[in-house]
Amino acid sequence: AWTDARAYDKAIPIIDQLAALTGDGSYHLRKAHIYNEQGNWEGITQSVDAALKLGVDEPAPAHMLAGMAYIELEKYADSERSFKAVQATGNAKQRDNAAEWLSFLNEKRSLRAALN
Repeated sequence: AWTDARAYDKAIPIIDQLAALTGDGSYHLRKAHIYNEQGNWEGITQSVDAALKLGVDEPAPAHMLAGMAYIELEKYADSERSFKAVQATGNAKQRDNAAEWLSFLNEKRSLRAALN
């Protein structure tokens, strides 16, 4: 597959076509993972939003990915919302992971406030 070969520029349009044809949110989630490999934080958040709107089997990992991308974008309220969604929909390990990210986010906010 093109994604395995890291041919992202070829994979993304194909994934977009498949998502449009099938209405399957998992294709948008695959695209979010490609964007994660590229460090395209905005692309991640847009793709995860599209995936969640169409529906995915396990929403917690999608919310987790979005939460991490929102931190990179310094959109802390959106990040917090994503991690809280993980806590609402995830298994115990995912909830614990989200709690760690929320702690990190709160530390980041505190540091930012102290510097301003």
